[in-house]
Amino acid sequence: MRQDAAPIRGAQNKIIGVIIREKDVYGEIARQRKFERLAKERDEQALRSLDMETGASDIRMREMHHRIKNNLQMIASIMNLQARRSENAEVRLAFAENTQRVLSIAAIHDMLCRDEEQGGIHLCLLLERICRDIYVISGDERAVGITVSGENMPVQPDTATSIALVVSELVSNALRHGYPDGRGGQIKIQVEKGPLYSTVTVSDDGVGYDLSQKSGGASLGLDIVRLTVKDKLRGDVHITSGTEGTCTSFSFKMQQ
Repeated sequence: MRQDAAPIRGAQNKIIGVIIREKDVYGEIARQRKFERLAKERDEQALRSLDMETGASDIRMREMHHRIKNNLQMIASIMNLQARRSENAEVRLAFAENTQRVLSIAAIHDMLCRDEEQGGIHLCLLLERICRDIYVISGDERAVGITVSGENMPVQPDTATSIALVVSELVSNALRHGYPDGRGGQIKIQVEKGPLYSTVTVSDDGVGYDLSQKSGGASLGLDIVRLTVKDKLRGDVHITSGTEGTCTSFSFKMQQ
């Protein structure tokens, strides 16, 4: 239980009483502890992987990614704590969105700590990881399932970072805007490999939203998606949305 106190002042600015407001923060603390426990488990797993390595160069590279990941997770924790202290819903939402963006990048460096990811980041594994992180940071307990299917192909870290950011925005938008009033549903992520360009499709069965909207969280998220796909992935974005849900497909150029 958290208590906030504010003085009541009377004539001549003298304190004549105190208002005490109590707020149950059990749910917030539980989510924070869950997030910290998940981060600790990943740290331990990454360190075990490092201990098994014998190549000095590989070890240094993994240690670098491990430090970067730790720093990013620390930033995410600070933003999460700051969000909990705000009474403004819009401020909390903005912090949550940016926390998830930081965690998406941290996930790349975490996977690069591991032996199996040195040939590239396996895309489906990465996207599954991103979706789990979204649930942890949002504390979303609605019956909205997320599935990832398709080609679990390796991609280079720079490409993986951009794809992770785009998918994180699309899934977060779907959870935030597509399923009001606690309704359930299904979000599907499909990866298709092509010779020159590959495609990732994120679809949901939510209520949809107005694509012409020029303000709000959904608009900012879609702006990030479009700019990232165009400038970083050298691909295209196609979005459709209606009462039966939203479907977004984006392409990215395969690196030879």
